[in-house]
Amino acid sequence: MDLPINKEEFDEIVDSLCNEHWDWNKREFRSKLYQKMKLVKEVMDENPDGHYKKILREQHSIIA
Repeated sequence: MDLPINKEEFDEIVDSLCNEHWDWNKREFRSKLYQKMKLVKEVMDENPDGHYKKILREQHSIIA
C-alpha cells in the first residue's frame, strides 16, 4: 500500500509507536503493530534501492 508520506515521516510514526507515554488500552495491538512497522522500516533502510516490497512479500508475507 502506498501512503502519502515520505520515508522520514514513516520513520517518525514507527518511532512514536514505542513511546511509553501513549496511554492505549490495547497495548498488545500496539506492540504487534510496532513490531511489524519496525520490520518494514528496517527492510526499507537496508534496501534504499526500492526492492523492499518484494523482500517483505517473499520473506515475511507482508504486502507493503
